[in-house]
Amino acid sequence: MSYPEDMARYADMLDAGMLGEHMCLSWCRGHTPQSVAEALGGSAADISLMTLPEAVDEAAPFALVDVRGDWALIAEPFGGRVGDPAMLRRLADGGRALSVSWNVEFDVRLVHLRGDQVQILVDPPSRGQVVVPDAADLPFGEGVVAMLASGLALGERLSGLRVNAEWLRLPHARIRLRGGVASTGSWLPERAQGHPMLAEPALAEIVENPTPSALPRIAAQAALTVAESTGLGDVRALLLAPLGDRERSEQQGRYEAMADRLLRDAAGESSEGVAPLGSASVELHNRARAALAVAAALGDDPQESALLAVIRAKQVRGLDTDARLRLLVLGECARYIQGRG
Repeated sequence: MSYPEDMARYADMLDAGMLGEHMCLSWCRGHTPQSVAEALGGSAADISLMTLPEAVDEAAPFALVDVRGDWALIAEPFGGRVGDPAMLRRLADGGRALSVSWNVEFDVRLVHLRGDQVQILVDPPSRGQVVVPDAADLPFGEGVVAMLASGLALGERLSGLRVNAEWLRLPHARIRLRGGVASTGSWLPERAQGHPMLAEPALAEIVENPTPSALPRIAAQAALTVAESTGLGDVRALLLAPLGDRERSEQQGRYEAMADRLLRDAAGESSEGVAPLGSASVELHNRARAALAVAAALGDDPQESALLAVIRAKQVRGLDTDARLRLLVLGECARYIQGRG
């Protein structure tokens, strides 16, 4: 199937991980960076000009605001205050607004406002639920990536503001967000608490002892989560057995080279638009991501290996709910260990 060019472009960015694993992008009319800051409980003193990487490095809650003409684009990595329907309605002030948000599990929400009408979509949307005139050709109901990419394409159509690689590199108005929710001291995601998978020995050992010694096991479990399901083969012995530096380096290079070959093969299978799950292109891409997760797990820096193995594993499309939850737990544990430093 051939998809609209704008939607396919965003699908490619999502597939490549360019838009991050936890993001909220919102579009509304009639705002400046200062008015957005005030709506979010801040002031002009909370605004400075920064690129996305610079703002992330500050490790404080923030939003980036880009204003073009009548429209403002608000990006909240690791957040979603504007995506709350009540906040979006406040910013819309009776006009039109849109917000698209997702998290590390690819839980997706789209909120569309037009006057008094509020439309909220979650994955998967009901067939025929999307009735936005500007979106008649956008395939919201064809999976998580298609829904996200369709929402982002709609935002561009409404506002004329295009999010691309250049936009991500440019400086924008950074708003430091105030009044964030304080940490409860528990890193385990609420949806994972009490889940039967936490009783599995391999995961229980990590969850019950979230210390730097758990990092190699986090990396290994992330890679194992996707290796078998993508047809990469049994890598359990490789990842769980002690390896010397030389053998580890050789095996890491082997899997990196394997990923390169798989990605080249996938490029030869690609067709126009977003490849559907089950297609040869997606299967090859998924196997390549699994190979990169194994390569990451074989790295010599435990913290970097754990974080990167989880990220690579999460990039596999079509994971079931349990696999996504397992990767969420592993990623949160790795970040918790990193934060304790």
